[in-house]
Amino acid sequence: MFYIPTIKKAPSPKPQATITETGIIEGPPIREVTSNNIAGIKAFSNYIVLADILQDNNNRLVVIDTSKNLKIFKGTLLQDESKLSIIPAGIIAFYGEEPSSKNIIPLLAVAGGNTIFIYRNLKGFIKYPLPDQIPNSEEMMFYQQLNNGDIDAKACLSKLQMLADRLLEIKINDDNDDIDNENNDENNEKNDKDMKFKENRNQPLSQLTLHLLILKQQEEQIKFLEENKNIKTLLRNYITYITYIHKDNTNDINANSYLVIGTENCLIYIIEYTDKKPLNQIRLPEVPFIIQCQGGYNSDHKIIVGDRGCTVYIIKKDTITNKFITPQPLVDLLISPKNIYVGTISNNYISYNFKGEKAFSIIQPAIISCMEFYYRKSEDLPIVIIALKNKEVRFYNNKNLLIIMKVNDNIFGMKFGKYATTDDCLVLFTYSGSFIVKTFGKENKFSKLKYEEEKKPEGKIIIPKKSPLFLDLAEREKENCFNIQNAFQNDLLRIRYKAMDSYVKMLKIGNAPQNYSSSSTIKISASLEGLGPNFKLNLIFDNSGNEPIINAILTLDFNRKIYYFDKENIQLGIIMPRIPIKYSLPFKNVSDNGTSGMIKIIVLDKEKSSPLIQTTVKVPVSELEML
Repeated sequence: MFYIPTIKKAPSPKPQATITETGIIEGPPIREVTSNNIAGIKAFSNYIVLADILQDNNNRLVVIDTSKNLKIFKGTLLQDESKLSIIPAGIIAFYGEEPSSKNIIPLLAVAGGNTIFIYRNLKGFIKYPLPDQIPNSEEMMFYQQLNNGDIDAKACLSKLQMLADRLLEIKINDDNDDIDNENNDENNEKNDKDMKFKENRNQPLSQLTLHLLILKQQEEQIKFLEENKNIKTLLRNYITYITYIHKDNTNDINANSYLVIGTENCLIYIIEYTDKKPLNQIRLPEVPFIIQCQGGYNSDHKIIVGDRGCTVYIIKKDTITNKFITPQPLVDLLISPKNIYVGTISNNYISYNFKGEKAFSIIQPAIISCMEFYYRKSEDLPIVIIALKNKEVRFYNNKNLLIIMKVNDNIFGMKFGKYATTDDCLVLFTYSGSFIVKTFGKENKFSKLKYEEEKKPEGKIIIPKKSPLFLDLAEREKENCFNIQNAFQNDLLRIRYKAMDSYVKMLKIGNAPQNYSSSSTIKISASLEGLGPNFKLNLIFDNSGNEPIINAILTLDFNRKIYYFDKENIQLGIIMPRIPIKYSLPFKNVSDNGTSGMIKIIVLDKEKSSPLIQTTVKVPVSELEML
């Protein structure tokens, strides 16, 4: 237990916000409570908790940064700090006792790996490991046959590769299962076989098999199988998200709650932290990425789950009752009593109802970094707070923009709640490592706000007087209009011809970027740094299409007597539409006299025979290396 004496300060006067007839806020509607510019913390929203963890009516800030440091702040003072031994998946504060208890204290739950660590009074209380899962039944059968000597390592490897390919194919075609539910009698036998395979499609392969399939050489794979054939294959439940749900349908924040855990094995667990086994588990088609809960688990409740792709699942009474697909993958997901709000990677802020019907979609001016929900009880108003990567925080009432708050840095994560003794606080963590605490004044009525851009007053256009020279030029243009137009067209055609001729010459020698596929949407920008012999090749890849590019490979073609690269072939990550990806490739001029040369940059696709795009960079003469 920590004890820090509190110092009472005289209350500062609250700034008043005045509202004009058009709804533009002229005064400060949101005031800053405190800030810490030297905290040095970068924390995502699911790593931030505001709770009265010591039951002294003073809510503290509990945060885990990206360096696995758990820190506790009281005001701006760092009260406690410890290093976690796991990579955390999230932290929450929940109540695990009955509300009738006199000294009810919130518990901290930190999830990481396949274990949940629960703290009470800042001390370790319970360690709750998730149960291991049984791997795919076919996979276990193959390993059993290998252990019994029925098959050799090469045959076992072949069967495991076929199983992995079949599961992947079933997963890709799973979305088309509901198109035609009526099958002819001739295809019934085939459909029954497919269903047997699909029963295991949500049972991922074990870590042993995944490690095996990553190996490139067949000799290495067979050797790995021989060395590990007697190892017991288990499937660890690695946690992806943690939250809680009340046991009963109540608005009391001190109500007894269950833990809700999402795992890499496409499972959602409902956990009573004092029990050794989970109360229930729900299997999903995909890995849960974000989980939001509503209502009480023992009564009517909803669990909204977003996966790492574009699908949102609605779960009622432990059953998936509905799902809908968003236009792009999710960044964040929030729920209100009536709506579901999502932010996507393409800057879209979209609202759906619980039937999966889209209510509205608003394109934001910058990338969405995180979102937070604020329900103002006094006005019965749901407010969605969106942090953008242009140093703005926007407040929406459904689709109505209320406030645009400017900050000094981009927001890394944020959390809304009670901080210290101040209600309605918004804690913001920035990319520079500082945190800011803002509060909403009770005198501000959000229902009366409406953001409008201030219009600049239109000034009168000053028209100069017509001079005799202007009149002479105008008269000359009227008399020679045909000759002037013909001269302009001839100059324009000459410029186009020279540009095309230069481009064709560059194509012949291979110095111009060229798309070999009509469907290719990738673009390359290349630049050089350095004077030699050490250079750096900076590449920017941009996808101008609407679909992501997945199977792209970057390869370099150059004279190896002149230049040396550490890597000549690079597997590019997923190139999302309108999100540039930057690569920096250092290389060295190894020739004796610093000869100049050309470096050809080629982007290939595994599934296509011709390159997606090709360009060439000319490297100047290098300075010689000084000994």
